[in-house]
Amino acid sequence: MIFAIGTALAFAYLDMPWRIVALVPLAAIESLDVILWLRWRKRRSITGIEALVGMAGRALTDIDPEGQIRVKGQIWQAHATEPLEAGELVVVEEVEGLRMLVSRREPAGPGKLLAPADPDGIVR
Repeated sequence: MIFAIGTALAFAYLDMPWRIVALVPLAAIESLDVILWLRWRKRRSITGIEALVGMAGRALTDIDPEGQIRVKGQIWQAHATEPLEAGELVVVEEVEGLRMLVSRREPAGPGKLLAPADPDGIVR
């Protein structure tokens, strides 16, 4: 789009040598834009239940082995292989129907990245 507008303006207002000087950078920008869009289009979008795997959540009740968690503002039934206390941070490992298999979220230490967001929507 920028190339089309730039071409129209260059032909309307610039003499011949300056048209080329103006159009070469515009063509380069347009080419980069097309390349980026083609790469972005190949990415697979993840929606639905699959998007919840790996998300951080918080235990609302004690999970021993069943309980409730909050993930992205929604309350889910949860199952854990180890006992978890209410208020602990958890990570969704798997989704089985309307129940999530969760594990304890390891605290971020030196060199470790935090999970994308806390279940309350706050990055800590």
